[in-house]
Amino acid sequence: RLDAIVSTISATVTTRFVRHAGDIPADFGLTPALLTIRVTLDPAKPPLVLRIGLPGPEPNTRLATTAEGDSGAVFLLPDVKWSEWIAPPGMPDLPANPFGNP
Repeated sequence: RLDAIVSTISATVTTRFVRHAGDIPADFGLTPALLTIRVTLDPAKPPLVLRIGLPGPEPNTRLATTAEGDSGAVFLLPDVKWSEWIAPPGMPDLPANPFGNP
């Protein structure tokens, strides 16, 4: 799965910017983000960061930022590439009354 995420990141493009600067609203789901990806290309420099949050205002998009803090640009990414990384792990099927007598 690591190859898949590297491939996805390398082909990532935004569909549009939601805001170019300013405070990032809490309801964007970016503080904390649902998914944070840090990539170190040069150990002497800080890592590149991509934070992905809640679904965007347009269908099949996610809000995202490359800002580290609570302010910065926010843009939309196509959601189809990120869904499997953001979805919580599946829960096992439990019996209707798991604590009942067998």
